Amino acid sequence: MSQISILTEINSLKTPAKELLRNLYDACCEDMEIPNSLLPARLHGKTGRTIKELLHPKKTAAEIKKQEAEDREIEKELRLESYCADSNAEREIRFHEDEERLYRNQITFCQLIGMEFDE
Repeated sequence: MSQISILTEINSLKTPAKELLRNLYDACCEDMEIPNSLLPARLHGKTGRTIKELLHPKKTAAEIKKQEAEDREIEKELRLESYCADSNAEREIRFHEDEERLYRNQITFCQLIGMEFDE
């Protein structure tokens, strides 16, 4: 059985043991290290790589930025669908308020106009 199928099996559990097994799986992946001698050169680390590093490699800044942009686009589409559904059902449109985004925009605006503020 491969690691991916083990994780799938753990996630499909509907018992209190699910969380314990997930923690055990994560701990094993973090602690077990594969030495460089058993890895291809492109995967070499200082002394080797943990299973977690091999299964879930760290994303580059560009990959993270791209993923965030994709996530924002998905959120926009979902909001638009919600707005359309409200409009088609002749209900009042329930607008989405993103407090964090509003705060960031307000801080940026203050910085652009040279306003001093306390965070």
